[in-house]
Amino acid sequence: MNTDEIAAALPDWDLGDEGISRTFSTSDYGTAMALTVRIGLEAQRRNHHPEITVGWGSVAVSLVTHDAGDSVTDKDVDLAQWIDGIAGE
Repeated sequence: MNTDEIAAALPDWDLGDEGISRTFSTSDYGTAMALTVRIGLEAQRRNHHPEITVGWGSVAVSLVTHDAGDSVTDKDVDLAQWIDGIAGE
C-alpha cells in the first residue's frame, strides 16, 4: 500500500517513519487494560503483534510489519481497522 491508500483507509491513525500509530482514550485504567487484552488476543490470533502502551485512560498502539522491512502492509491496516471497530464500542 502507498501512503495515500493508508491515509484513506485509516484517517485517525498517524503515519510516520516507524509505521502507523494511534492513541485511544478510555474512561479509566481498567477499561484501558480491557482494550489492551482484546487487542492482544486478536493480534496473537493473527500472529501480528503491535507495540502497545497502557496508561491511565489511554492505550497507544503502533503497527509495522517487521518481516516486510519495517513497512506498513495490509496486515497492519487490517488490524488497525479491527482495532478501530472495537475501540468505539
